[in-house]
Amino acid sequence: MKPSKKWMVFPLVTALISGVWFSFYVANFVALSNLMNHRASEISLLENDVYFKIRKTYKDFPALANRDEFDFVENDDKHHAYFYEAMNPKGLILLAHGYGSLADGQEASLADYFLQDDWSVFQIDLTSSGRDDEEVVGGFDAGVGDIEDTIRYLQKQARYAQYKDKLCLLGYSWGAYSVSAALAEDYEITPKAVVSLSGFMSPEIEMLSQAKNAVGGIADFIKPMFDLNLMTLRGPRSFLTAVEGYNHAPNCKVMLVQGAKDPSVLSDSGAIWHFADQIEHPERLEKYRGALLERDHRSIWYQDQVGPYYDVEGPKEYQALADQYGSEDAIPEDKIRLIKEKASALDLDLLGAISSFYGEAVAS
Repeated sequence: MKPSKKWMVFPLVTALISGVWFSFYVANFVALSNLMNHRASEISLLENDVYFKIRKTYKDFPALANRDEFDFVENDDKHHAYFYEAMNPKGLILLAHGYGSLADGQEASLADYFLQDDWSVFQIDLTSSGRDDEEVVGGFDAGVGDIEDTIRYLQKQARYAQYKDKLCLLGYSWGAYSVSAALAEDYEITPKAVVSLSGFMSPEIEMLSQAKNAVGGIADFIKPMFDLNLMTLRGPRSFLTAVEGYNHAPNCKVMLVQGAKDPSVLSDSGAIWHFADQIEHPERLEKYRGALLERDHRSIWYQDQVGPYYDVEGPKEYQALADQYGSEDAIPEDKIRLIKEKASALDLDLLGAISSFYGEAVAS
């Protein structure tokens, strides 16, 4: 007796679905493998990028010239560090930069502000960024390990003994996630406060958020294989969330700062801000101004007008000057300085609020 056509269709459909699913699985595995199979930042490439050229970085802040630059080893990993010591320090801020940047990048403006506000500042180049030796970043979870190592190093060294109960964390984007998730570990003394500037919730949630933004519901279809591949490639650390860090450190005060126009860390899906209601002991939480700022990702701690200028007008002005004077090298320093001033105008209200937030945390 011949099988009915109805039952012949079933295995064919099953095979087709399985084939499509397997194809997605392989493609997703390859994509994830290649996604971070490179350095997070390269100084030579950044120095040739117009956006790097028109924003103030380390060399534009004379107060940062007096620093200690050195390597340290913790947990068998070598890290490249920078220490700025204030004359009469209120405490120590461990500052973590964003993905694609480095300690001497635009985050140097934060180091300069807080140093001049009497906070000592400690920075490192996160994995495969700036002067770090690693050739491959591997995954966003690498930054968490960097911060864990740095906190333990600081708490063991006699030089930083005065800061043991005055340590505060500050991070931007990848750095914000890293300083937040690092709180999931136990330390000799828990940091007093953490501030997230445009931080994402976890590597898994951030990548899924971007996938949904790009392809919509297909992202939900591939999520099981995405999770399996991510676990295979990076292990459970890729699923560690910022909120897990906060909830493991209930005495650490938390401030979140997020932009509504951020295309990189979406405020309604991937950002820590979106998950703020999961933070336990909410009395220690401050969402800056209680609302999203009208800013994009790259200009979160700058004044409102900076974002549009930095994204569009600034590069055009810089190129026009290069055309006018025959080359970029021929542009007068005062002309470049003016562009940098407009592309790097700090939001002093925000930074002052962060300083006060840290001060209250250290005093409590």
